Amino acid sequence: PRVDSSSIDANGIIRAFISPTQPTRYTLTVTDRNGAGVPLTQSLQIGILLPQASAPAAVVFDTVNTFFRLSTTQTIRFTNTSPDGTTLTLGTPRSTSGAFRFISGIGASVQAGQSLDLQVVFDPKRDGLTTDTLLIAFGPCDRFVSVVVSGVRVTPVLLPPRSEEHT
Repeated sequence: PRVDSSSIDANGIIRAFISPTQPTRYTLTVTDRNGAGVPLTQSLQIGILLPQASAPAAVVFDTVNTFFRLSTTQTIRFTNTSPDGTTLTLGTPRSTSGAFRFISGIGASVQAGQSLDLQVVFDPKRDGLTTDTLLIAFGPCDRFVSVVVSGVRVTPVLLPPRSEEHT
């Protein structure tokens, strides 16, 4: 880990700003000399936790039958499971197929221990099974949770009425 900056103000308050890359523990040791020149040392252990969240591992959408509708919507529940009380802000989700898109929740803040229902639309452009992995980004540390999503689109074939031959 690196120390971005540190300072001591006029009241003797020490501030150190670090950029953790993973959950870890730090030991802060301060040594001062009292009036007699004797070093006084105090150590403090600090735990740094990364924000955490959860969402369902997989969500299956209803079949899109183009005779009746062109898309369908499903709810994905995002839960802030951060143990340290961090509020999470939802960022822009990522999808590789383009058939799934979020219509609510982006940019929302979720308090620790709270959940937010995200609305996702399945809007396929071709028939058949579509499977994708949605990456739901959240901050403040640019983390994400992934949800495997799938859905099927079918286009019915309408046949003309059969003519009956009479004998």
